[in-house]
Amino acid sequence: MSKLGKVRKTAVPPDVAASEGYAISMVCRKRIEEIFGWSKTVGGLAQLKVRGLAKVQAVFTFGLVAYNLVRLPKLLEPTEETLHDVTDMALKRLSVRFRLAPPGSPRERRRGRNRPA
Repeated sequence: MSKLGKVRKTAVPPDVAASEGYAISMVCRKRIEEIFGWSKTVGGLAQLKVRGLAKVQAVFTFGLVAYNLVRLPKLLEPTEETLHDVTDMALKRLSVRFRLAPPGSPRERRRGRNRPA
């Protein structure tokens, strides 16, 4: 319903609007529109202060670069899988650097560690 109380109509047929592909398309469209919304509200692209195509392109590119820089920390957040991989890699490096033997190895037994109870 619009602000004036009129019921809005869509040009998309009901069978297309009910399809899975249309739903995926709407999610992608929303993600793209969020970028332009951010660039107009936060990025300062609602009203440009430059003239000329080259300058406008430069300001637009700069605005999108700023958006990507804002998104970067979230994109680089570690996941459970990457944390597990990094932990394994760190343990391997430490064991090589400090010549640590794996638990239960013959070298550990000779040092008197890991004795059976």
